[in-house]
Amino acid sequence: TRNATAQLSFASSSLVGVVSGDTVTADYSAATGTFATKNVGTNKAITVAGITIGGTHASRYNISMPTTLVANVTQKTVTVDGITVPTRAFNTTVAAVLSTGAYNFTGIEGSDTVTLDDSAYTATYATPGVGALKIVTISDLALAGVDAQNYALTQPTLQGDIVKAAATIAFASTRSATYDGTPRPLATSTTPAALSVIPSYTGIGSTSYGPSASAPTNAGGYSLVATINDVNYEGSNTSTWTINKQTVTVTATQSSLTKTFNGTTHVVPVSTSPSGRNITINYTGVNGTVYDSSFAPTNAGTYRVTGTVVEANFDGFTEETLTVAKATQSAITFVSESAATYGTPHRLIAVGGAGSGTLTYVRDGGPCTVDASTGVVTPTGTGQCAFRAERASSSNYLAASSNSHTISVAKGSQSLSFTSIVPSTTAKDSTYVPTASATSGLTPVISIALGSGSVCTLNNTTVTFLGSGTCEISASQPGDSNWLAAVSIKQIVEVGKLSQAISFPQPANYELGDPDFVLDASASSGLPVTSTVISGGSVCSVSNIGIVSILTVGSCTIEVSQAGDSVFSAASPISRTIIVQPALPSAPHIASISAGDGTVTVGYIAPSTNGGSALVSYSVIATSPTAPTISNTNCSTSTLSCTLVGLVNGSSYSINVKAFNSRGGGEVSESAEVLVPAPTLLAVRSVSGTRSNTTLDVSWMDPNTYGDGTFVQYDVSLRERGGSFGSPVRVQSVSARSTSINTGASTAETFGVVRSLTTIARSARFTNVDPSKLYETKIVTITSSATIETSTNTASAMVMPLGNPSAPRDLNIEAPTATTARVTWATPRTDGGSAVQSYTVTSNIGQCQPNSNLATSCAVSNLQSGDSLTISVRASNAIGNSVAASTTYVVPSAPGAPSIGVISVTTTAATINWRAPQSNGGRAITSYSVAASETQNPSNAFRCTSSGLSCVINGLKPAVNYTFKVRATNSVGSGAYSAATAFDMARPASSDWTAYRNSGDAVAINSALSLPPAPARVTKQSVSGGRRTQVTAVRAAKDANIPVTHALISIRTRTNKLLARIKVLVDP
Repeated sequence: TRNATAQLSFASSSLVGVVSGDTVTADYSAATGTFATKNVGTNKAITVAGITIGGTHASRYNISMPTTLVANVTQKTVTVDGITVPTRAFNTTVAAVLSTGAYNFTGIEGSDTVTLDDSAYTATYATPGVGALKIVTISDLALAGVDAQNYALTQPTLQGDIVKAAATIAFASTRSATYDGTPRPLATSTTPAALSVIPSYTGIGSTSYGPSASAPTNAGGYSLVATINDVNYEGSNTSTWTINKQTVTVTATQSSLTKTFNGTTHVVPVSTSPSGRNITINYTGVNGTVYDSSFAPTNAGTYRVTGTVVEANFDGFTEETLTVAKATQSAITFVSESAATYGTPHRLIAVGGAGSGTLTYVRDGGPCTVDASTGVVTPTGTGQCAFRAERASSSNYLAASSNSHTISVAKGSQSLSFTSIVPSTTAKDSTYVPTASATSGLTPVISIALGSGSVCTLNNTTVTFLGSGTCEISASQPGDSNWLAAVSIKQIVEVGKLSQAISFPQPANYELGDPDFVLDASASSGLPVTSTVISGGSVCSVSNIGIVSILTVGSCTIEVSQAGDSVFSAASPISRTIIVQPALPSAPHIASISAGDGTVTVGYIAPSTNGGSALVSYSVIATSPTAPTISNTNCSTSTLSCTLVGLVNGSSYSINVKAFNSRGGGEVSESAEVLVPAPTLLAVRSVSGTRSNTTLDVSWMDPNTYGDGTFVQYDVSLRERGGSFGSPVRVQSVSARSTSINTGASTAETFGVVRSLTTIARSARFTNVDPSKLYETKIVTITSSATIETSTNTASAMVMPLGNPSAPRDLNIEAPTATTARVTWATPRTDGGSAVQSYTVTSNIGQCQPNSNLATSCAVSNLQSGDSLTISVRASNAIGNSVAASTTYVVPSAPGAPSIGVISVTTTAATINWRAPQSNGGRAITSYSVAASETQNPSNAFRCTSSGLSCVINGLKPAVNYTFKVRATNSVGSGAYSAATAFDMARPASSDWTAYRNSGDAVAINSALSLPPAPARVTKQSVSGGRRTQVTAVRAAKDANIPVTHALISIRTRTNKLLARIKVLVDP
């Protein structure tokens, strides 16, 4: 209890000693009971007080308190809370630990001092296992303190958690294993021992795996998380785990390590032990060979071959050296002509060999030299010359040399031409020094062919005219050991009549296809010349205005003549032989390209012109920025396709084609790009395509092998570039006929039979194709084991579109007259693969209509001098029109007027000098004509002609006044005369004052010219003892304004023969 008070119960009490009949009641309401102490005890006396009586008769009585009451004081039961059971880890026992620091009693009275005694308690779980809110049974918690005896403590019932205990996992010390095809776990152990562990494997790095409880089988890197799997323990650990690849033996076939270049890839077979492992082979150039690829090399060189097993679970490696030796080149042969002529360069052309080595030419003997690079032979004599062609070694081929090639050098032809012009006027005793030259460089022989001794004589090199008549001067050259005798030429001089000469230089050699040209021929008289083809009319033609057209290869001889007129005698005709050589071929057109294993097959279309000489070969060249250049100079002129070998698989190449004739290589085709793919051993080879407008032909060769199967068929498909392939055409070995496939029905399944397997070449034809579109064809080889299309049994080719022709070349306008122009052009560089069908000519003046669709010339009439003529020409083929070739030409006119400069005279002759006109009219001036007439009697006229800027008029009369004028002539005609200049031949003979100068060198060209006056006085004085004569002249006062620059002193015999002339300066 919390004090000494006793709780009294009066339920069964009664009053003792009340007289019967009295009414007395006990009042207990204020009754108390008190123990002597509050402590626990038994039969403890209770002191009672406070009981009173009441009722009717209460006053009659006194009440005595009970004294015999006793009671037990028992301990009070108290409870405690605030005690907890801390969570602990499993330890195999049932003991629990209490946390009593926050206990609290319930039931302690007042200020009683009671504490908790936890020194000897016991706390236990029912079981030792892990659990949450497990019942903890507690005993022996006690009370302490002064008042502890009065209380009894009720033992609390608590709950506590037992959690898993930490366990450790250890891994085996070897953290790697080797793949063996079975799962490979990493061994573990635990502390405590024998605990269950759950593994979780996850791939790391490039290894993809899990998470999985199953141990991995495959090689790789893994992370293992091991976790304790136990009701009472927990724990985990992490480790890396490596399963190494199994190493296998890799062996290269030794017999494949030494090869010779043959244009195919040189695969080194590599095997493994155990067999069946996947191997990657790489080839790397060494010792100067540049190469690094997984494709087997084709080209000669030294390669490091590495075979590496590339599998998830296996590895292996080998390294060997592959040597591909250079191959022997194919034969080099000469295709050029074996006849040459001295004095004319001869071109050697050799084809064949192989590789990109430089082709050079070597003389083995004979009277010739040769340009090593171009093959141009220069004969140094006649006879036999022997040569060899050598192609240098290249990356894939050894050096090679042809057999000896002999050419026969015949004597050369030479032609003659006079280098002097006959005097336009001749008189008795006048002289002329004829000169001539030979194209051979030999000295011509000058002789008199007609009139010798009567009309003219030849003394050394000087011809003296004796009297009237015809003097025929001949030039000849008999030739020598190297030159044939030249055809003699003549100059005809009619003494007493004006003479003229024809200027006709030897024309250069021309090529077939060169534009028309105007003959460079003229007469010194200015009269028009006549040109006639006297031999070789099928080779060239000449129009009536002197335009030469080239017709074919060969030679033609043209004679130029001038028949004379009433003033001029006929000129000696001159003939020249024109050599027309073959031109180089125009450009071929690439028709198709198909790449294979180290190869590319190029189909091509012949050039639009062979230059007039049969094609002897084609060359195909493949260049790459990353691989060696590959070429073939002996490609077929019949099949029109060529296969290059030795290309590097995986490299891109640019392809060009060139045609060769007897002159050499022509224009280069357009470029086409191709990527050489990986080897496709089961695919067909040498695929090529050709087309003719709307028809497309595809051909190919069988594959090198059909592999494990037997041939069934070829499936050939076609599509526009970027489109979809139609249903394939089936090609089987049933018959030897060709199949035509109409692409208009490409959506329907068509199976055609092409050729039997006994025929090497296979072909298929597609019709109704668009010639302007790029097509791709593919050929799939179907065998009993390869029944569907794969990358290894499929070959393809790009079939190039036909294109518009290029612009016509060498557009040229010749207008030898002022009224007519002739327009010529050459065929386009390329016809785009489709033959040129016509040319369209437009002119801004009049019309220029070719005679036929393929004519390469036309004429424009009704022109006037100074017209600006613009011509455009387009070529057309089945595809369309070319761009226009255009040119503008100003129609020429006659030349302007010359201006007379200085006139020098003798007693009966005058030398007239003049300045060229400011304008030649757009054509070269061919001659000048000087007219002189007596001023008082104009009908008494004289004339001289010259191609230079001076000429001499003979036969003038002393003491007569003459008027001189000069005009220029070109192919259009003669221009206006210069301003007339009067000259008085009447002068004192003793003064020999024979020159005058234009007083207006700085004035207008039409200014009148005046002669300076004769000296006022001329004196002669003998000095030095008669050994010298001093001449003094004094200028006249008359016409003092005329400048005098110099004086001429003539020394003559008494018979008036001129001995010397001295030119002296005149003091100003």
